[in-house]
Amino acid sequence: MYYSFYLNEQMLVENWDYYKDANWLLRDCLERDVTRTPEEKADYYLKHRKINPNNDWMREYFKSEEFKQLQEQYEQQMLDIEMERECSEDGMYYGRVPNKPRIVQTYEDMQGSSRRKSLRKRFEYQAAKNAKRGRKLRQINEVILYKSDIEFIKAETEKNRYTLKQIKILFGAVFFSRMHDVKWTRLGTEWKRKQFEACYDFTIRGDKEHNDYKAVNEVFEHYTDWKENTDRINVRTKWYYNIGETEFDWIYPNFDNKDEIAYIFKTTLENNRLDLGKLAEEVLPDIREKYCDRCGISFNPSSNRQKYCEECKQEIKREQAAERKRRQRNREKSYKTEKIKI
Repeated sequence: MYYSFYLNEQMLVENWDYYKDANWLLRDCLERDVTRTPEEKADYYLKHRKINPNNDWMREYFKSEEFKQLQEQYEQQMLDIEMERECSEDGMYYGRVPNKPRIVQTYEDMQGSSRRKSLRKRFEYQAAKNAKRGRKLRQINEVILYKSDIEFIKAETEKNRYTLKQIKILFGAVFFSRMHDVKWTRLGTEWKRKQFEACYDFTIRGDKEHNDYKAVNEVFEHYTDWKENTDRINVRTKWYYNIGETEFDWIYPNFDNKDEIAYIFKTTLENNRLDLGKLAEEVLPDIREKYCDRCGISFNPSSNRQKYCEECKQEIKREQAAERKRRQRNREKSYKTEKIKI
């Protein structure tokens, strides 16, 4: 939820009740929204924000007579203080002002009466800041994949024998390049890479044992030319843009080859939250096919660890059985020879 990636954030804000994502994401989208005023943003956030379900007992208490009496008692005390202030000669009240009961303050927070002003100020500040930086809501309505992209993925899979997970990640890198319509995938920072990994329903690991990024690292080129200029950037800017030694981007080598259109992805209410694993199986119907390590023909594996087709599997089983029997006969022969010598 924290790294959720939505293609059309304007659609996300307008249909927030359909997605019901985290409150921080709603605030972040409203800060970059240029179609609403700060007052409208504050009202929209207070209306659509997610409330902790553990506060059910509190909402029931707010409807009780006991809470209403407590609220009326506090309001009456404040009215009495205001009347004494008006009646005094200097317009001041020198008595003790009662503290607002905590449960009344909680009620006002949940209703939004005390937060509306602070939210309005926050949205005003962020609107000016985002206008200076040019930050707006992401609005991607369609992504075009070409026939050359599909053939490129199939050719690299056949040549390098990638696993199903690696093929899906390779497809995702190609999709991101076409989505932004640039050569590099725009995954050069840790935050962007975690957003990319959140588009799959499986865990992506980049260590040596589980090298899920193997296909992208072998097929794509590393874009690190911009690091040559980081020596002239001050420390604060490096921290702001998250520039580190491990940060790099990938260049799609087949980007300029735009031939026949093979697939057009249209952003809708259902697929706005990107699911690259599901999309890869839709665009590449034969994605689960593997190539035999012995004869090279394609086959549908019964498990993800299967390396050989059915014919080669039977041949390898016979060869392994013959080798096992040969070792067994050699052990028996050596045992009989040693027994005769004794």
